[in-house]
Amino acid sequence: QMTFSPDGKSLVFSTISTHKRYYRYYDLFQFDLKKQSSKRLTHGVRARDPDFSPDGKKILFVAGGAGGDQLKLYDWEAKEVTTLTEETGFTQFANPRYSPDGSEFVVARFQNNVGWELCIYNAGGIFKKRLTNNGLYVESRPVWTPDGHFILYSSDEDRVNNLYLYDLNRNKSKRL
Repeated sequence: QMTFSPDGKSLVFSTISTHKRYYRYYDLFQFDLKKQSSKRLTHGVRARDPDFSPDGKKILFVAGGAGGDQLKLYDWEAKEVTTLTEETGFTQFANPRYSPDGSEFVVARFQNNVGWELCIYNAGGIFKKRLTNNGLYVESRPVWTPDGHFILYSSDEDRVNNLYLYDLNRNKSKRL
């Protein structure tokens, strides 16, 4: 997953890079589209799945750890990483995406004895609600519609990957 800056001048992506000479971790890099050059943003963070905030000031991403994942923020101006969620027993996150107004984000989350589900957190990393609860079916790649009323995502709950639309006003999903 990569993300374009709101001004369209750069993109941020993750790739494996060397850390402290011997370690190989995913880190975030910025690619300047005009200069055609890249710059490393994080070091040894195990960062993946970045998403720019709508105002372009922060980058939300998943950071892997020994016991599970965390959601973190890279502050574009301060050049600092802060942790939004603490690492908890084998929880995995994937594909976080900000809402159009930046007040919240949706993310695919995996927990033991629950499976994959789509969840909404506020912009500060506080859990708000679970959107789906389909056991071990894989739900992934959520994307907000520009009006912020719907979330598109992929799910294999029919045993084949299909696109679904979650209506936030009705709290209901339908297969497209």
